[in-house]
Amino acid sequence: MIFRWCSPLFLIVLLASCSKASDPESFEFFGLKALEFCSDQIEQITGKHLSPEVDRAYIEVFPNGYTVGFTHGTDGTFGRISADYKMILACGVSTYQGAKLAVLRAPLEEDFYNDQKNLPDYQDFSGEVTEILFNRIGGTFKYCCSQAFDPKNIERHNPSVDSLQNKGKVE
Repeated sequence: MIFRWCSPLFLIVLLASCSKASDPESFEFFGLKALEFCSDQIEQITGKHLSPEVDRAYIEVFPNGYTVGFTHGTDGTFGRISADYKMILACGVSTYQGAKLAVLRAPLEEDFYNDQKNLPDYQDFSGEVTEILFNRIGGTFKYCCSQAFDPKNIERHNPSVDSLQNKGKVE
């Protein structure tokens, strides 16, 4: 909703400042706007509200966009993986020329929306990437924390995952 009055330049400046800032208030502000944008897209495209099963949102902020993973349980990047963890929906947004939905998908289903071929590579792990975690409490997303993306976070927080990967039991 708020994105309807935001100029594309404002969103790009906001995204750039959040990916480099270490101020939790900047991450919280940006994250709430990203969650609102993706939630609006979910409602417009699927005709449904975000599932009450979603209790967390993980946002990865890239130089040219962001992704939001709506999950049930913890995914292991900020702590131990929940036994009941599952991805519910993923929303990818390019901010190269204003906020534009790139993809909306659920695991093991056909994409609800996919325009990745027409947008620059918004999901680029080669540079600085920030992860932001929100917990959903009583239907409202509350900022938890943020950190620099590190692919080894899951292994650090979940040593058994690393040993299972080495035995070929987890991909």
